[in-house]
Amino acid sequence: MGTTILTMAEIDPLLARVRAAAKRTTRVIGELISSEPDSIEILRKMKFTEMAWHPIDDRPLNLIEQLN
Repeated sequence: MGTTILTMAEIDPLLARVRAAAKRTTRVIGELISSEPDSIEILRKMKFTEMAWHPIDDRPLNLIEQLN
């Protein structure tokens, strides 16, 4: 179930959580790219492994789920 925003003041904390999840994920992507020489393996891991985070629920996701 989604989060209901009732006031403008509620947006900033949620936006901060989205940005924090994105930063966490991009850090993992950077580490993956720098450590994995096989580009196909990088793409496979992005799609099928939990390397990203849901910004509101703070639970692991695969990258495609976070992007969606």
